[in-house]
Amino acid sequence: MYKHSINIDPKQIVDDLKIEIFINESLPISSLSVPELVQSNEIDFTANEESKVAEVERDVDGIANNARIVFAPDRSYQEEAGAQGISGQFIVKYDVDRKGQENEVQVIDGYFVHYFVPENLETLPKHVVFVLDVSGSMSGEKIGQLKDSMFTVLDDMTETDYFNIITFSDGVSHWNPLDSKSGEFVQEGQKVLQATNKNKNLAIKHILELQAGGSTNMNDAMLEGVKLAKFALQNEKLPEDVKSMIIFLTDGLPSSGETDGEAIRENIKNANAELNAPIFSIGFGRDADFDLIKEISEQAESFSKKIYEGSDAALQLEDFFAEVASPLISNLKFDYVGGLVQNESVSKNNLKTFFKGGEYIITGKLEQNIKQDNELLSIKVVGDGRKGPFIRDLVICLRSDMEQDKQDLQDTETRSLLIPIIPPSLCIVPPYHPPRSLAQDFMQKLHAFINIKQLIKKSNLASEESSNEPKEKALKLALENNFVTDLTSLVVIRPDEKPSISSLEQPGSSRRGNIAYGYSAASGISTRNRPSLSFKIQASRPSLHSAVFSSISKVSSPRLKVFMPQPVIAQATSSSRPLMTSTTFRPLRTSTATFPKTTLMNATFETDYEADILGPTETIECTGNLTLFSKTYLRGEKVVLEEDTANLEDISFDNLSVSASVSGSCCWQIFSEKDFS
Repeated sequence: MYKHSINIDPKQIVDDLKIEIFINESLPISSLSVPELVQSNEIDFTANEESKVAEVERDVDGIANNARIVFAPDRSYQEEAGAQGISGQFIVKYDVDRKGQENEVQVIDGYFVHYFVPENLETLPKHVVFVLDVSGSMSGEKIGQLKDSMFTVLDDMTETDYFNIITFSDGVSHWNPLDSKSGEFVQEGQKVLQATNKNKNLAIKHILELQAGGSTNMNDAMLEGVKLAKFALQNEKLPEDVKSMIIFLTDGLPSSGETDGEAIRENIKNANAELNAPIFSIGFGRDADFDLIKEISEQAESFSKKIYEGSDAALQLEDFFAEVASPLISNLKFDYVGGLVQNESVSKNNLKTFFKGGEYIITGKLEQNIKQDNELLSIKVVGDGRKGPFIRDLVICLRSDMEQDKQDLQDTETRSLLIPIIPPSLCIVPPYHPPRSLAQDFMQKLHAFINIKQLIKKSNLASEESSNEPKEKALKLALENNFVTDLTSLVVIRPDEKPSISSLEQPGSSRRGNIAYGYSAASGISTRNRPSLSFKIQASRPSLHSAVFSSISKVSSPRLKVFMPQPVIAQATSSSRPLMTSTTFRPLRTSTATFPKTTLMNATFETDYEADILGPTETIECTGNLTLFSKTYLRGEKVVLEEDTANLEDISFDNLSVSASVSGSCCWQIFSEKDFS
């Protein structure tokens, strides 16, 4: 699923506000969604609604590959948002129909781009070492959101997976269910944990009991994580096809032990040199040293993400974990065989781990002096999959542009680019693609863009002596293509002529002499649309209360006591206690008083109301229901209850309840044992 976001914040009412987005793909568009403007990071338990303002046009010019989206809110729509107009994120999400193709190669203007999107492959089993910051800066909402996200992450692991949990503040603590009181790492007694239901429940209990405090000993924690991953490999604690990875989360600067960022980075690099385990890092909040965190991941050929504070932070964490939860191929490599490709022009052609839902793109430049027809571009893709070696061989047939001009374009321009042709039987027949518009002359810039990013990253990670060469190459590409980068500046020059507004050409309007052809090579593996692994969030629904709790055995809904004085509205907050004895949910209702100090401590809601304050009461019949969910934030499997239930086994929901919502006027009590005890 591809996602394009545009931030809108004019801070005023704009009489003529218009955003147009054109999509012109090489494959047919299979799905297209334009949700309502995202105006906050509050959690919304409802699915994203489609925008009522955006106009979506598919099959532009009669071509299934094209689409056009226009967002033009009028003045009244903007005024509804306030005096400063609308403010939020305009999002377009779409996917293409790959028709069972996991490789797509386009050759245009003497450049090629290779899109690799394998699907329907079995997930590799994994060993995850969680290195989690529990220093004092993680206290409050952050530690609660970490618990919420880790609950879901651990619960989603399968029995083919393995895990370990390391927490750190001033010191480093390794959790072992066999010796939960010991905070010391003892290699001789170390155990790699299989993700069985028993071990996951014990780990969740440990996570829910975590308390924040102390400073941040980032260096020792990461060295401990690498040591543990190495221990699992060297002592053959894992099956042969299980790959280790480290997930590192912190919200602050190193403040204990080694505090120099360069020294920390070098220590981790040296410790991980032999193992070369991927390290995926999360910077939680604005105070995290994200530059250091990013470098730690990049030198391990992995990626990092910055999580912003807010009510949706737990879901942001879950999204990150989901990105690395399903490895499909390890040690992936692409070889472009033959003399057609300028090898020095090819972008990074290897990847340590390819994850489900991802896409890998390689670009390169072709030799310009090849004039023979039926030239072959051979591509070999190799890696390690669940069922053994992953191998794909692709062959693309090319011919000179001159020949193409004679037969198709009747163009007198002299060009030396190579484009795919209708090939002989030894090649896979490429599909026909319509002419390009001005906006689609992007291949050279795409090649430059990808290479500049990779060269700058390589320069940043290299020593001072070896960083000059990649930096010079990146600078040359940036200047040739007018890119603003860390190495170049944006210079604005007032033109001599009068300013004019250029018209935006519609996709599909052709330019003679510049026809684009694509090539999609199917390698025999059927695919499906990339699954959406993220959860989108908006404002929380005001009519629901939710809480997180452990297993529940029965539910009671007594008659409602209605208090006549004016209501006071409060929200429920989840505690870190792993076990609960009872929970009372009070629905938001204008005729019902709710509690001003509502907390989830030992699964009980308590009130400071005095009887004389509440005044007289009367008992009436109540209506409504309680919905139990198997995941946090009202997600997963669910069951709806409208009456007392003494045993959740009777409705096949025992030991599954994690969060709940209440609607109507009833008060509900939830117990940890059956028969309301």
